[in-house]
Amino acid sequence: MCRRAYRSGGGSWDWTPLPLFRGYDSVTDFLTSLSAGLLAALSFRSPRWPSLRKKHLETEPACVACGSRKNLNVHHILPVHHFPTKELEPTNLVTLCENSGRNCHFTFGHLGNWNSWNEDVRADAVAYREKVRSRPTA
Repeated sequence: MCRRAYRSGGGSWDWTPLPLFRGYDSVTDFLTSLSAGLLAALSFRSPRWPSLRKKHLETEPACVACGSRKNLNVHHILPVHHFPTKELEPTNLVTLCENSGRNCHFTFGHLGNWNSWNEDVRADAVAYREKVRSRPTA
């Protein structure tokens, strides 16, 4: 957002940014920054989440789909933003990896779409792992 001011010395119009938008290249940049800040402020976790996450990883220390122990994510089967009462429910958690090349969190937890979720993630992941484990080899 700019305001137009007439420059008396040069006889031309000068566009200067309003104070609110200084430091941003465009209004879009400002709004993107603002919305990211609002989302961060609105996204909150229970203070008990870190200890529950740690406890879950102690009981399920590997990805249930591929067995990886690297880049693990404790995934909420029913997403917290839709089901906030399920945030701290141990039965709503499953361990999935976020490894490059095989991102089980994205594939099994979100069915390849971050806007989706998979209520059968645990069963699907276990079935996949069993198929891989018992696949025929030449």
